[in-house]
Amino acid sequence: MNNSRKLLRIAINDTWLFNSKNVCRFSTSNRKLNDKVYEYRAYYVKPEYVKSFVELSKQYMDIRMSHSKLTGYWISELGGINDMVHIWEYDSLSQRAGVRAGLAGDEAWMTNFIAKMMPWLIRQDNYLMKCLPGTDVVDPPNTGGVYELQMFSYHGKPLEDVSKSVQEITRSDATLLGSWYKIVGVLNTGFMLWHHPTPDNIVSSPYNGNPDAGITMVQSRMLLPVPWSPMK
Repeated sequence: MNNSRKLLRIAINDTWLFNSKNVCRFSTSNRKLNDKVYEYRAYYVKPEYVKSFVELSKQYMDIRMSHSKLTGYWISELGGINDMVHIWEYDSLSQRAGVRAGLAGDEAWMTNFIAKMMPWLIRQDNYLMKCLPGTDVVDPPNTGGVYELQMFSYHGKPLEDVSKSVQEITRSDATLLGSWYKIVGVLNTGFMLWHHPTPDNIVSSPYNGNPDAGITMVQSRMLLPVPWSPMK
C-alpha cells in the first residue's frame, strides 16, 4: 500500500453555570446539547515533535474546525506528558461519518497536516461519548486558569443515579463544564471536565469518588488549553 493510500485509510478510520465559592452547579436551562455525541481523542506525541505538532496545528487546525465543532483542545501538563487531548461535538454518527469523509477528501488537510504529523505520533485513542442525563456542556466562567479531566467508573449503576451523584459534587472554586459517559470504548466509565482558577485548586479541592454512589476515580489529568481551543 503506497503512502498516500495508507494516510487516507488512517484518516478515515482515525481521522453558564453559576459557581459560588464552595458549590458548583450544572446549568439546567440549556438543553440543546443533550442529544449530541462527542468524540474524545488523545494523540500521544513523540517528545521531540511536540513543538512541531503545536506549530503545525496552529497553521492548519482552522481547516479541521471548519468541518465540525471543537469543544476543547488541550495539552497534558500532569497525569500525562506530551499528550494532546481534544473533544469534538457531532449531531450524530452519520454526521461524523460525513465529516471524516470530507476530511479524507480535503487535500490541504491531508497533505499539509495529516501527512506531516502522523509520523510524530506514538499512538492515538478515541472514545464515543454522550452527556450524562440532564447535563450539558457549558463554557468556563472566565479565561485563564487550568483544566482537569477526570476519568471515573460507575460499576454499571443506572446513568440517572450516576448523573445525580455527579451533579451533587462540591469542589471549592471549581466549575464543572461537562460530564460524559462512554458508549464506544471502555464501557461503564466516563469523564468529568473541570475548570480551576489556579493549578493549586486541583490539590486543595480534590474529588476522590463516592463509593456509596458507585463512582470510582480512575485517572486525572491537568490540562492546558492550546491557542486554537474554544475553551481558553
